[in-house]
Amino acid sequence: MERNIIELRDYGPEPLIINIERFSNINPNYRTTLWTGKHLQVTLMNIKVGGDIGLEMHPDVDQFIRIVSGFGLVKMGESKENLSFQKRVDGNFAVIIPAGTWHNLINIGNRPLKLYSIYAPPEHPFGAIHQTKEIAEEAEMHSHAKKQVKEEFKEQEPKQEFKQKIEPKQEFEQELKEPKQEFKEPEQEFKEPKQEFKQEKSELELEEEFEKKKSEQEKVLENQYLKK
Repeated sequence: MERNIIELRDYGPEPLIINIERFSNINPNYRTTLWTGKHLQVTLMNIKVGGDIGLEMHPDVDQFIRIVSGFGLVKMGESKENLSFQKRVDGNFAVIIPAGTWHNLINIGNRPLKLYSIYAPPEHPFGAIHQTKEIAEEAEMHSHAKKQVKEEFKEQEPKQEFKQKIEPKQEFEQELKEPKQEFKEPEQEFKEPKQEFKQEKSELELEEEFEKKKSEQEKVLENQYLKK
């Protein structure tokens, strides 16, 4: 069944089971993208005698390299000028490169250096195939230029969106003003009951005065009766 899938192409993001060493050994290209997903990418590499991958650094990508065949020299460090971590490697070695680490891998053997590399997240475009290092470098320069243009465009977009988001605030202020005008009428309606309440008070006062006068008259009559 495996013979039916011996085709060097990008199989992502579908599930895949293969003999990765066999694919690595038959890969004739400097770089062949084997599988690209949302969070991870697998590439095959073939570095010619005396060649290298070139001193580089991925600021946001962790990288795993597995040497399949050949002999190489790995150099890593915090800066271009300080590659303090160096080691010879062959088919029994794996190399783990944290994001932000400068690194290079040089073929020091007398045959091509075959390997596969895992990037997390993906570093290269889906389906990328570079026959030589020179083609790969040119493609990477073009890709980085595209990324810079996209980043600059994204920086401009939020400013325009922010200006558009200010407009609803003005509409909201107008909506707040309208209800204030609507609630003016109930305030006028409640003025009448206040006047009615005043009239009710005056009637009570009249009744009290009448009662007072009545009681006073009764007292007067009572006093007159007592005098007799």
